[in-house]
Amino acid sequence: MNLKHSGFLWLLFPALVGYLGFASPAAAQQAKSDTAEECNLSADELEIYSATIDELLFQGPDPAARAILRERTSIGYPPGMASMKNTKTGEKELLGSVRMDTRIDFDARNKLPCTLEPHIEPVKRVQLVGAGDEFLSFPRGSGSWKAFYRKYPGATGFTVLSRIGFNPAKDQALVYLGNSCELLCGHGYLALLKKHKGKWSVVKSAKIWIAAEDS
Repeated sequence: MNLKHSGFLWLLFPALVGYLGFASPAAAQQAKSDTAEECNLSADELEIYSATIDELLFQGPDPAARAILRERTSIGYPPGMASMKNTKTGEKELLGSVRMDTRIDFDARNKLPCTLEPHIEPVKRVQLVGAGDEFLSFPRGSGSWKAFYRKYPGATGFTVLSRIGFNPAKDQALVYLGNSCELLCGHGYLALLKKHKGKWSVVKSAKIWIAAEDS
């Protein structure tokens, strides 16, 4: 995963709705068996994910909003980028604030996915969705997103996270969060976090893609 490209991570459902809607039983079974190694999240990583979700997903007016997370972290380039608008200016500005060793670690960690753990706070507002459930949430003829929101009331959309890149001192971190809320509704962010007095917080974020209809 190379940070030179703004669309460097899997985009979630906007480009996949068509594929999921016509998935065969064999494809669904493959998704269920397509596992990744455990992330084995550290306390720092758990706190970083929580801070990022809180900053980018839970700042709206609904205190009951829920984050529905893809269980596996993202890698690669999202399909369907023709329907997206890149926002390179914000990305370049944010990356100018990131240490090179943090960026290198981010790229290295995100070559392979890992499976997240269900301990990301607030646990009552965060739910992980496995690969098999991704297919079950979008069954053939279900209406796709309507079925998703019926199954996950209060969802902010469907969210994917990257693995986290750190500097050697472990006081700077870089993470990607993508959130898709309809066929042409969603955003992708890079978030820069710093640890100060033992607490992680988002100090800067950049929107690196926007669904075309949402821009």
